[in-house]
Amino acid sequence: MKVTFVSLFDYDMSPGIRIMSLAKELVKKGLSVDYVNAAWVKGIGSKKKKDHVYCGVNVKYIKAKKSKLSILLSTSQMLKKLNSSDFFHLSKALPIHSIPFYIAKKFKKGKFILDLDDWESVGGGSSFSNTDFSKRIMITFLEEYLSRKAEGVTVASKVLEKRVKDMGVKNVLYIPNGADYELFNPENYDKNKLRKKYGFKKTDFILCYVGTLPKTLSAVDQIIEAVKSLKDVKLLLVGFGEGLNRLKRYCNKNNLRKRVIFTGRVKHDAVPEYIMASDACLLPYSDKYPEVLYNRARNSVKLFEYMSMAKPVIASDLGELSIALRGTKLLFKPDCVEALINTINKVKNSNLKKIGNEMRQRVIKEYNYKIQAERLLKFYKKLL
Repeated sequence: MKVTFVSLFDYDMSPGIRIMSLAKELVKKGLSVDYVNAAWVKGIGSKKKKDHVYCGVNVKYIKAKKSKLSILLSTSQMLKKLNSSDFFHLSKALPIHSIPFYIAKKFKKGKFILDLDDWESVGGGSSFSNTDFSKRIMITFLEEYLSRKAEGVTVASKVLEKRVKDMGVKNVLYIPNGADYELFNPENYDKNKLRKKYGFKKTDFILCYVGTLPKTLSAVDQIIEAVKSLKDVKLLLVGFGEGLNRLKRYCNKNNLRKRVIFTGRVKHDAVPEYIMASDACLLPYSDKYPEVLYNRARNSVKLFEYMSMAKPVIASDLGELSIALRGTKLLFKPDCVEALINTINKVKNSNLKKIGNEMRQRVIKEYNYKIQAERLLKFYKKLL
């Protein structure tokens, strides 16, 4: 069986990690797999990378440049990169890559599958980003149009599953994100290595957050506010973003320089070391407008990477977080710093090793890409 994945993002970026993780597992099951990366827009990813093979997956890059003829140029490149396949699996329905793909797909043999891992359209991600209104409408149209045109739709969350089924789509498969529990294995890393680098003591209680640092106020600000009140807690902020300098200035102003460490951009395969250095990890989502639909529908890869590293995950009681962390005392009321502080204190006084082991077992038994790829393969065979 031949499968071609098409993604707007390179495979070392968050949305691409989901797709490449599934692709690698399908290769292990004997499938021929291509990963076509349409990240030709400045800032998204591919730059001038060359086609290559990664873990058995044939990685191909669209090289069209942004211009008034972007759609035509990208479609032309897409036609060259897409080979006939049993399945063409498109990641996200964003105009910049889904329109060229859908045009090019008309000239290729193979069934079309759409993967939705976020609520991007009106009411979701595009509503609180800088996306203008016309583009929001286009994204909404494409998410709904392509969902109905596809032979099947895979989704990352229960909220998205309900949304797509409410459109009348029959072939829908819920595939939550997961983690590579062999890469994210605490036995392979030294907890004290990065603690020494950043001047932490062995007795320090370290919290870790991995992710983008937004330009505007966000859940990251809530984390810093909580740490500000917890004098015996330190924070490792792993990531980058337009809000990096703003957050640094706030920490400097509030004498948090020695307790809040900004690591900057970290490659994905180095992330386990940073998680390992911590005692517990954080994943707060907002449940307020305009982020509510987006956060209820999203399914963060880092949640399962935290869990796979056997760390307690202190998270908002919302969406997929509530499902993955069901039955634990790790969930707190969204948008409430006091609730976050109380949960951190509870975790500090808990058996961290026991909770961490429970987290890792959930990944091994339920939230990993080996299991998800098996389910995806059955879905493909059903549609043949």
